[in-house]
Amino acid sequence: MGRGSKLRMTPQTLQVLRALVAQPTRAHYGLELVEAAGLPSGVIYPIPTRLEKAD
Repeated sequence: MGRGSKLRMTPQTLQVLRALVAQPTRAHYGLELVEAAGLPSGVIYPIPTRLEKAD
């Protein structure tokens, strides 16, 4: 995603964001997000990348 791109706010993305904001001051790791969001790793791992690249 580049400048001007929009972030897809899917239900899975919202689940990951909920897991992240539940403890906003600590580092989060992939497996931890898998467990917290209740989603498979193949779904979880692309989401933080998309969030980082979003405007």
